[in-house]
Amino acid sequence: MNSDFSKMLSQLQTITNNSFSKEFYIKSLQKKINLRELNVEQQKNILNFTLNSAQENEEKGRDNNFIELNYNIIKDNIVGGLSEAELSKLTVWDRLFLSLAIRSLSNPKLVISYSEESKKERSSIEFQLQDIIDTYNESFSSIIPNPTLYSKSETGTTFTINLKLPTIVEEIEIEKATSSLNANDRVGDLFVYELAKYIECISVNDLIVKFDSLNLDQKITLIKNLPTHVANPAINEINDIKANLFKPLSLVWKDSNNQDVYFEISINSEWFLNY
Repeated sequence: MNSDFSKMLSQLQTITNNSFSKEFYIKSLQKKINLRELNVEQQKNILNFTLNSAQENEEKGRDNNFIELNYNIIKDNIVGGLSEAELSKLTVWDRLFLSLAIRSLSNPKLVISYSEESKKERSSIEFQLQDIIDTYNESFSSIIPNPTLYSKSETGTTFTINLKLPTIVEEIEIEKATSSLNANDRVGDLFVYELAKYIECISVNDLIVKFDSLNLDQKITLIKNLPTHVANPAINEINDIKANLFKPLSLVWKDSNNQDVYFEISINSEWFLNY
């Protein structure tokens, strides 16, 4: 092998890890990590995924799996890495936070083009991604689930549901399980699968079942047999968590006519390609 090639490759890898990386704090793990920016190989893989996903959407009428790709990007771009145990604990909040962070390393600005009624040409506005990251970081406490939700029936039976933040690994499991559902079943089943992601354990009186000891089919079966009045408080809590999870990704500003303009940041494959 050409010695200059080997030296250049080694130098590029060292420079990427040391000079094009930045420290971030992961609140869920209470740990600092270094993230590096995407390289050309990763962008090529993301572009291929985007094109293949678009084709699959057209042919099958459903989304391709993105969360697993997103998880691999995060794992590959943590300099020095985390242990497998730590990686498995990364949550849905961490996925969005780290995706914002990785994008900011390649381009610290988010430029949004939008139309105004009084203008023929499109207008644009610029946000600093670090400001959005800081706001997102401050939102962490708002998405921590209430520890316990109780419901006591008239017969004296006490139900308890404990909620948690889903991990990225659990997101991937659910995404794979629901990707093959047909359109008629998809909406109803997604509702049940979403509950499975957030439930940590269920108890009826003194009987406690921890969901991490069950396979996915067992989790779904238990959830389907929950009385509605027991499930509803958990559903409401999960809806609040999800609203707070995405709230910092909702941007609003005034246009030249003093009208509100809204924009939602979507963490998908195109997020890592639009510079």
